[in-house]
Amino acid sequence: TATSTATSTSTSTATATSTATSTENKNNSKHISLDTNDTVAATNSNKTNKPKIIIIGAGPSGLFCALSLAKTQSCTPILLERGQPVESRGKDIGALINRKKMNTESNFAFGEGGAGTWSDGKLTTRIGRNSGAVRQVLETFVTYGAPSKILVDGSPHLGTDNLVRLLRNMRDDIRKLGGQIYFGTKMTNINIDPTTQEVQSV
Repeated sequence: TATSTATSTSTSTATATSTATSTENKNNSKHISLDTNDTVAATNSNKTNKPKIIIIGAGPSGLFCALSLAKTQSCTPILLERGQPVESRGKDIGALINRKKMNTESNFAFGEGGAGTWSDGKLTTRIGRNSGAVRQVLETFVTYGAPSKILVDGSPHLGTDNLVRLLRNMRDDIRKLGGQIYFGTKMTNINIDPTTQEVQSV
């Protein structure tokens, strides 16, 4: 189970607290602008008139949200994850298991893929494996590196090794499609303009 928050604006500037961008405020937090006239980050200097949508959390729902939006080519999804990419997250988890060294922002709970990435990898659903939505999820997993047998197995199982490859491929595709992903980036607040009631920053 995973939850993800997405927020967007079409008429006002909104920002997201981030450790990955270049605009700082007086509290030393950094911001990502949703203004379509602004650049998003130093690594992406091309301006775009597409609306920008911030997605909080790179668990399953956040990743699928970002991927689905990126495929439409009608907006720029910006995915913020407080933890680390799956490769470095694996090292942090290894340090926790073997040396009892805890990284509070990159561990079993936080990081790319969500809390289930280092679980046993079993795929379960309460809405029926033959539903269109479930089938689409399974087929997407196969597209990005899951074994094709999950499409026919009664109790499909991914496994962490497959998940690492799958997540890396999905991340790369989101970026190729124009989406942006920032790790080490934690949302701490949502600021609403009291006059317009529009999101100003997160």
